[in-house]
Amino acid sequence: ATREWSEPQRRAVNARDRHCRGPSCDRPIGWTSVHHIRWWTRDDGPTDIGNGIALCHHCHRLVHDRGWTLHLDQATADVTWTSPAGEITVVRVRRR
Repeated sequence: ATREWSEPQRRAVNARDRHCRGPSCDRPIGWTSVHHIRWWTRDDGPTDIGNGIALCHHCHRLVHDRGWTLHLDQATADVTWTSPAGEITVVRVRRR
């Protein structure tokens, strides 16, 4: 019922993602914020961990300004990025 991420939700997304989940992005988790995969305003996307992803400002703009779409695989945490031209990039979680 709220757009803002709670601190426990942010910690859970950050623990899962460990860095920006953008394609070819190596920005550390401290440079990211949690983005709604299904947008809060446009798609009525829920504010829950399964709909959140850590993105840096640049990668966040790819989604909001440049038309990229995202899909988070709930089982593997892989993120599939689809460009406006239909090119697909899969970003996997870096394992320790």
